[in-house]
Amino acid sequence: MASARSYAAGSFLLRLDGVDCGFVRSVEGGGAVADVIVEPGTGAFTKKRVGVVRYEPLTSAFDLSLHTSVYDWIGRLWKGAFERHDLSVVSVDAALKPVAERELFQTLVTEVTIPTLDAAAKDPAHLTVVFAAEYTRTRGRRLRGQAAGREAEAVAACQLPPLD
Repeated sequence: MASARSYAAGSFLLRLDGVDCGFVRSVEGGGAVADVIVEPGTGAFTKKRVGVVRYEPLTSAFDLSLHTSVYDWIGRLWKGAFERHDLSVVSVDAALKPVAERELFQTLVTEVTIPTLDAAAKDPAHLTVVFAAEYTRTRGRRLRGQAAGREAEAVAACQLPPLD
C-alpha cells in the first residue's frame, strides 16, 4: 500500500460549489484506492485482481479566514443537517496559477477538530476538517508539487544508450 502523502508545503485553494473560498494550510488524502484480491489459481501462479474502488477521506487544515459558506456548512452540520456539496482543492504555483485540481463530488463533512482555545498558546488556530466524497477526479498533475514536473526530465536524463 502506498504511504500517505501530505501536501503542506504548497499553496492550495479551496472551492465549495464552484466558489473560491480561500487558501488552506494543508491537504491530505482524497485519492482512489482499492485492495488487491488474491484468488487461488492452478499451478504455481495465483490470480490477482483489483477489488472495489473506494475514495480516501480528504483531511484539510485551515485558519479562520475562509469564505463564510464553509463555516455555514459546518454550522449546519452541528445542527444536524447533513448536506452534500461539491468541493475541490486547487494546487497553485508561486504566481497563483492553477497547476492541478482534485474534485470531490457529493462531499460530506465527517469530522471537525477545533484547536485548543488557550490565550497563552503561541500556535495559530487551525480547524482540521475531514471530508468524505462519493467519488473524486484529479485534473492536471497529481498534486505532488513542483517536483512532479521535473520527474520526467530526471528519468530521461538517467537513461543509458541501448546495448549493441
